[in-house]
Amino acid sequence: MFKSLLLGMLVVIVAAPARAQTVELSCRLTPRELQRLASIGYDNSGQVLHLSVDKHARKVTVWQTSPTFPEGRKSTYTATFAGTKAAWTIGKIGDVVPPAHDSVDFATNVLTTVNPDDRATQWNCSGS
Repeated sequence: MFKSLLLGMLVVIVAAPARAQTVELSCRLTPRELQRLASIGYDNSGQVLHLSVDKHARKVTVWQTSPTFPEGRKSTYTATFAGTKAAWTIGKIGDVVPPAHDSVDFATNVLTTVNPDDRATQWNCSGS
């Protein structure tokens, strides 16, 4: 009896779907953001922000690429998770320049970056 119960539990554990612990996303500025930047003379159409979100380790690795800079430098930040969102702070507490705040919503695949001047920019993301 105990053997069949144990075997049944093992089958349930093995058959349960595994959740992805790391999510890889590539994000591009929304059309509205591209238009806003173009109106002030910037062409950011080739800019891509890459995210590697490790849910288990509660870390986000971020790097940016563009045609001018195809190899971006990676930076890793500690993230907090709430509901469908992960959020992190870029910059050190006590810096002369206030930190920036970023968050990604996995339900909508939208990345929001908030600059130290509190201006938010939105990015559409895709990936797994």
